[in-house]
Formats: sequence, structure tokens, C-alpha cells
Amino acid sequence: MFSHKSKRLKLLAAAIATIFFSGTVLAQTPTLAIGEYSPFVAQQLPEYGVTAAIVSAAFNAQGIDVQYDFLPWKRGYTQTLNGKYVGTFPYLKTPERESSFLYSEPIFTDRFRLFVLQPQQNQSNWYNKRVCIPLGYDTTQIQAFTSANQITFEQPPDIANCFKMLKRNRVDAVWVSELVAADTNRELFGADAKTYPCNVNLLDESKYYFIVSKTLPQANQWMSRFDEGLKKIRKNGRYAEILRRFGMH
Repeated sequence: MFSHKSKRLKLLAAAIATIFFSGTVLAQTPTLAIGEYSPFVAQQLPEYGVTAAIVSAAFNAQGIDVQYDFLPWKRGYTQTLNGKYVGTFPYLKTPERESSFLYSEPIFTDRFRLFVLQPQQNQSNWYNKRVCIPLGYDTTQIQAFTSANQITFEQPPDIANCFKMLKRNRVDAVWVSELVAADTNRELFGADAKTYPCNVNLLDESKYYFIVSKTLPQANQWMSRFDEGLKKIRKNGRYAEILRRFGMH
């Protein structure tokens, strides 16, 4: 009898331990590293912007609340890589990042373009020019174009500085998403601000992702829970509702 009772107690303890440890991810409140990249994410925006609203909703659909720390992008990326933060977003996919991070399903799709001061600039104008891309931003999509034309990168700390440099003719173009270009110009220069997308043959569709360092404890579980939540909000209409609320449907 004692041996049967001991066995039952061991099984009960194992079951309790399984429940406890399987629920540790859900019981925690993950902190995510983000920065200023309006209109996708910014401290002054409702819900911190459309991509933060999507990420929060995906985790909430799995019963997980999240909190955010705003940091310079390079610092947030490095500290997420080192495991201080559960994840960060919105990031483009590159081979270098894929070696160190797990990628979610896409959270948002956008278009990247070269923006210039004068309309109808084309590729023949670009030899030995200067293109502004903020420090820490990915240059993979534009690398072949810039190398072929011997273009120099200027890399200030943020995208606002890029557009200020463009207006002062200190650079010839800014490489940025269409939505970010419109938002930044409006914020800096008002409704009459004019910049133009340059019609050159570059990859123009870009997908943003939530990323988690592969060295983070339970990294696969975090990513699995996020992707499941993202799938839920796409299916139940919450994702589309967020896009409508931010005027991006």
C-alpha cells in the first residue's frame, strides 16, 4: 500500500510540476524593446503605433500582457540579442539576423523607396551620390544598387535627421518606407512638404516581423505563442480592425 501511495504522490507532483512549468511563459509579462519609427511605432502614438497594437493584440489573444521599453534602435537590438528583452519589432528579414533571431509570421507589409527632392529622378542620375539611411537600419535591399553606383551612405541616428539633411541638400535621397516618409515629412515640414519616390528598379515590398533571440530561454515557446496569437487575430477580424483604426486598411 505504501508503495502505491508513494507512486500516486510522485505522479501528482509530476503533474503539478508540468502544469507549473508549462505555464511559466504565460504567467510572465514580457518586456519588448522598441524605438521611434512613426507611424509604425512611436511613444506619442495611441497604443504606441500600429505594429505595437498588432503585437499587443497577438499576445493578448494568448492571455499574455506585454510592456515596452523605448530605446535607440541599435541598443534595443543588441540588448534583445543578448536576452535582456523577450523580443523586438518591426524588423525586416536579413540573412545576418536570421542567424541570430527567430522570426514570426509577418506582422505588416510595406513598400520601401528612395525619396528625393525633385520628381522623375532615375537610375542614371545616381552615380557617386549620397543616400541617407539611419544608423542600425538594414541596407540589404538597396546594397546592389548602391554598390553599382558607388553611392555613399550617410547614417544619422534617426529618420527625421535624414529628411532634414535632404532638405538642406546634404544628401541626395532617403531610403525609407512610404508610410514613414509621409509621416516624417508631415511632422517636420507640414502638409505642404514635398518629396518624391524615385522610380528605380528596387525591391519595393517589405515585410516586418517580430523577432526573438535564439539564445533567449524558451525562445521557441515565446515565438510559438506569438504566432498562434497573430493567427487568431487575423482570423477573428481583430487585425483588420487595428489597421482600420490606424487608417492603414
